[in-house]
Amino acid sequence: MRLLKHEVVYRLIPSILHQVQIVLIILFVLIAIRPLLIYTNSRFIHSKAKGVIEGSLAKCSVRPNCYCINYSYGDTASDTEKLHDIASQHWKVLLEAVECLPRSTIVTAEDHYIHCESRSFYFGFIDDIELLHNEQDSRICFRSESRVGYSDLGVNKRRIAKLVRELNNATSN
Repeated sequence: MRLLKHEVVYRLIPSILHQVQIVLIILFVLIAIRPLLIYTNSRFIHSKAKGVIEGSLAKCSVRPNCYCINYSYGDTASDTEKLHDIASQHWKVLLEAVECLPRSTIVTAEDHYIHCESRSFYFGFIDDIELLHNEQDSRICFRSESRVGYSDLGVNKRRIAKLVRELNNATSN
């Protein structure tokens, strides 16, 4: 028996409506719990930026919601005046790159340390971004950690990779 086009469409409509209902229910639940999660996030902050500890940034914990790297930009045996110029150029580039991060606010910006808070797009969870410039070792330490939760789905690693890319692009020109 051959079905006409309109008969096929009428048979598909109930399954399509069911799928649309499921999507709408999921969206409603997400929208309904968002204020609760934002309230919880603002009341129960697990950790904040650690700052500079003995000349370096704090190490990441065992949780996968933190990412930390060291970026070397020169040989310590190079001309110190030239190295200082390179270092100040790198720091200016990083400060501009951090200012351009979406949903981010710079909390502290000093000669050798930057602390920035970045909020996630939908739920508004806060991530701490820290940069430390160590001229003696010709390196910049990057650290990004989520305050709440166990995993960040790689957001902090991608954020640091973006900053390093910006630094590489600006200094290669």
